[in-house]
Amino acid sequence: MSEKSRRIRDSLAKRPTIIADATIFQGDIKSSAPVVVFGMVEGHSEIDNLLTIEKPGVWVGNINAEGVIVNGKVKGNITTDGKLEVGPSGHILGDVVAGTLAIASGAVIEGEMHMTDHNEPHHFEEKRTNALLENIEQIKKAV
Repeated sequence: MSEKSRRIRDSLAKRPTIIADATIFQGDIKSSAPVVVFGMVEGHSEIDNLLTIEKPGVWVGNINAEGVIVNGKVKGNITTDGKLEVGPSGHILGDVVAGTLAIASGAVIEGEMHMTDHNEPHHFEEKRTNALLENIEQIKKAV
């Protein structure tokens, strides 16, 4: 295989997998690329990249990912060595183990929290809502 072919395949591997709204995915997800969920996933994950669950997305099952952003709902445990960010519309029903944890005003976590970097959770007011929504709309249009 030529070096050029390998580079193209490497760049394609990093494009996000998107579970669109009105979609239900049943089964486990294993990925080295980012995953963005607008629909519903029923299963567990092993993601060596960022997992983003956007509103109105729902994840039912345990999550293990490099980093996690929750703006939708999760019913299951979340484990990440990196950062877990729970946005103002985020709701987690399960235990959380994260390197660092950022929680927006309005977010809900019903379960035990453990930060492996031994810091306290960071609380914040979401200021990026409009920019985030614009990025989400661009991703939807690109698909």
